[in-house]
Amino acid sequence: MIVFSIIVILSLFSYSSFSSFLNRSHDHIVQSQLLDGLQLARQESKIRRAPIAICQSDDRWHCKANAQNGFIIFQNNKQDGIVTNKQQMISVISNDSKKGQWFLHSYPLYREFILFFSYGPIQSDNGRFWYCQHNQAFPSFALILNQSGQAYHVLPDKNGLIKDAKGRVLHCSYELKTTQFQQSTF
Repeated sequence: MIVFSIIVILSLFSYSSFSSFLNRSHDHIVQSQLLDGLQLARQESKIRRAPIAICQSDDRWHCKANAQNGFIIFQNNKQDGIVTNKQQMISVISNDSKKGQWFLHSYPLYREFILFFSYGPIQSDNGRFWYCQHNQAFPSFALILNQSGQAYHVLPDKNGLIKDAKGRVLHCSYELKTTQFQQSTF
């Protein structure tokens, strides 16, 4: 009986550790997928000499804020975030919404997509992406995109929080996110 109790206790510790390892591995995979997508959009804007958009999408065809199924990357000559034909499509980045959700906040604020350009010193809109594991209140990590089109990785601070440039905490709730950023635009 004592041996069995020891085995159960060790199993619980190893399960917790293994679960944490799997979550970190999944975070790394989704981060790499988005970074690859951002790099692809940046390169395609230069190759095609045209604006390239990236946005969240549920149906792999239309941009939609708070979409959970991933991102689409497409040529966007009108700079309106609308896909009108299949020839515009470049790539789709899928997301398993059962494991987590991406959030996107772009600048300018009225857009639900980020544009990459092939000309001038400003190579892209800027914005931030953050990823939240299922049922978590705060993100696992964030990717910040500057106007030169470069992304950098941000991890939670010692309190487990990720803050934007103005010190606002990023949340994993769309309602909190919307309220927070609407208040900041006044």
